[in-house]
Amino acid sequence: SLGDYNDSKDLITECRYQSALLMIEEDKCDEAINILEELGDYKESKDKINECNYKKACDMMEEGSYDKAQTMFESLGSYKDSKDQIKECQYKTALKLIDDGKIVEAYKALNSLGSYKESKKKLNSIKSTYLRILAKDNIFINKMWIPPSGKRCQIISSVIDENTMEFKY
Repeated sequence: SLGDYNDSKDLITECRYQSALLMIEEDKCDEAINILEELGDYKESKDKINECNYKKACDMMEEGSYDKAQTMFESLGSYKDSKDQIKECQYKTALKLIDDGKIVEAYKALNSLGSYKESKKKLNSIKSTYLRILAKDNIFINKMWIPPSGKRCQIISSVIDENTMEFKY
């Protein structure tokens, strides 16, 4: 209401900034981000936006939304330990894939993590299942095959049990 009196415009900006900081403390990050974006380069507004997004990404991880959290951490670049958090998201996603029975996807995810945490140990624990799944896709089932002798022969397979198949030609 003071208009251009003295430094009232500067004080309004400062009040809005302090209000955004209070919102961050109260975990109202979305509202704080809206104010901070309007403030542009004022004080540490951009850093505070990163802080809000970091908090939101951590909350997403706790909720189990690892893909969304990873995307948020990736957008933060080198802010705090975002790069480590990306690895953690990938690791937790891989563990969830194992729990969901998606062994092929889990194997690939764990393999890409190298020696992060217990990735190698988990990788070894699902390796036999992974190989069995891959083998099922590559089995000759009632198809023509040309052996090294060069003579064509018909391969006929039959399932004996879930782990054994019989082949005749």
